[in-house]
Amino acid sequence: MIVTAREVISVWVHGVRSLPGACRYGCAAAPTIIWNMARSPNVWAFAALCGAFWLLALATEYRPLNVFLQCTTLAVSVAVMFAYAAPGLEALQKREIDREDHLVLGICLAWLGVFLRSGFIILWRVGWLWGNPHSTIDSHWVNLFNFMILLGGVLHITAPGAMNNRIPPRNLALLGAAFGAGAGLASLLLVFVANGI
Repeated sequence: MIVTAREVISVWVHGVRSLPGACRYGCAAAPTIIWNMARSPNVWAFAALCGAFWLLALATEYRPLNVFLQCTTLAVSVAVMFAYAAPGLEALQKREIDREDHLVLGICLAWLGVFLRSGFIILWRVGWLWGNPHSTIDSHWVNLFNFMILLGGVLHITAPGAMNNRIPPRNLALLGAAFGAGAGLASLLLVFVANGI
């Protein structure tokens, strides 16, 4: 059995119940999904791109590669926001938002955060912001950009099955588990490696 792109999108939008047959049951479908992924050109293309990145990273110093990636990310984030500007503005004007609006707003907000963070890091890298001190990059502005990306992710999690401002309980449970894991990891880091942060 092949899990099609349409079925994956259907799961993303409508929830797990929309998958046919064994795919609904997770573990039972795992061997089939893994086998299909192993034969997928998309997976191999992604693996090849990651391999090419590491070859480039080994042949390049950190700083120029970082600047190139930050600038490219900045440009891509502008393109993403441009592509989703019209549906994003429509979603912002609605009184009741549904699953598509959650996804659109999540995409717009997350990539706006990426755009601002990348732009801030680029300006810091070239020394235009306050003489390039470390206190600049360790500021609450960067925390704000990360918070925007976090909110975009939250909207991605609440999107599947959301209708008329109602979020399915399974999405809220997943969101709670994610926040719990993040808070736990942050607590461990602050307690055990506080001097290194």
